Amino acid sequence: MTERMPRLLQALLMLLLCSSIAGFTSHRFVSAAASKVAVIRRRYASSRSTTTTMMSPVLAKRPNLYVYDHCPFCVRARMIFGLKQVPHQLIFLDNDDIETPTALVGKKVVPILEMVNTEGKTVVMPESMDIVKYVDGDSRWGKPLLKPATNREDIKAFFDSIADLSRRCTRPRFALSSILPEFHTPAARAAFVRNHPFKTGPFDYTENLMNTKLVSDLGEKLKDLDGLIFSADCVTEGGMSYDDIDVFGKTRGLTVVKGLVLPPKLKAYLERMAEKTEIPLYHQMGL
Repeated sequence: MTERMPRLLQALLMLLLCSSIAGFTSHRFVSAAASKVAVIRRRYASSRSTTTTMMSPVLAKRPNLYVYDHCPFCVRARMIFGLKQVPHQLIFLDNDDIETPTALVGKKVVPILEMVNTEGKTVVMPESMDIVKYVDGDSRWGKPLLKPATNREDIKAFFDSIADLSRRCTRPRFALSSILPEFHTPAARAAFVRNHPFKTGPFDYTENLMNTKLVSDLGEKLKDLDGLIFSADCVTEGGMSYDDIDVFGKTRGLTVVKGLVLPPKLKAYLERMAEKTEIPLYHQMGL
């Protein structure tokens, strides 16, 4: 009965609207109908759970995930929603938006998950791996999918070795373009450049963007990663694990670099992960 109430409300309100427009509604009929609507609304509201106050109007339908598109930590959080086919609301924040994340978790940080848990209470949390673990462990979306992290030192050493090079290749391409939603304003792009300076020269973002040798050097380095990937389906033997959450999060952004040659196993891995997680690569918008 309660599930049918919204339709009845809509029908009554539409009747009022149409009658008013047509000029056929008497003052008495409007008052009576309005009273009827108010009674139905009160009955419907009283039949619903009042365990928690929703922080967002869409939260009752699906979780909210606040992200930047380019952010590798946000990619981590997004992956589990795609892997487990969890409907969710993806909210891209402006890069210079301090107020929204601060209101949610007390500081400027992404990703942020906002959802209602199995007890009907609102949960708001930052930290990508905490979000992944929380969603993967939620029984509403089946059994946990991910195997534990193996803490592979070879993978850690590889990403440490390309950290500066990958930043010089990707950051200017993200921040100097207005393609991504978090960088759609000059203020947002300027904030990113200001807050992410290179530790050593060259310091200028445009100079790094125009340096084609950086791209070729990165391509050569990526050949080493190819030998560390077990298959297109998982980076470590044994199946999908937290290793994949980490590796895809760090490598997806590399596809924004136009002209970067990906070795075959890495290319196949990225394409398969993009398909499984429903997170597109940047090949079509490469800069």
